[in-house]
Amino acid sequence: NFVNLQHDHTIEFRLPRIRERHQFMQVLKFWREVGFMIDNFDFHDDADSLTRKLYAKKCGIEVVKLARKYFGN
Repeated sequence: NFVNLQHDHTIEFRLPRIRERHQFMQVLKFWREVGFMIDNFDFHDDADSLTRKLYAKKCGIEVVKLARKYFGN
């Protein structure tokens, strides 16, 4: 798992291991799209902590979908 949602107030992303130059560009494009998605994601800042945690989990699921788009499985 490269996305850790076990903490109440954070989403942890683990760094990839890059071996070739095309992987570097693929990772850059992935993280650019992840940053854009998270920046535009509605976390419902005015909601209670349980609801916000649910939205953070949904955000994490969307990040995993992006990872599958760029890296497969």
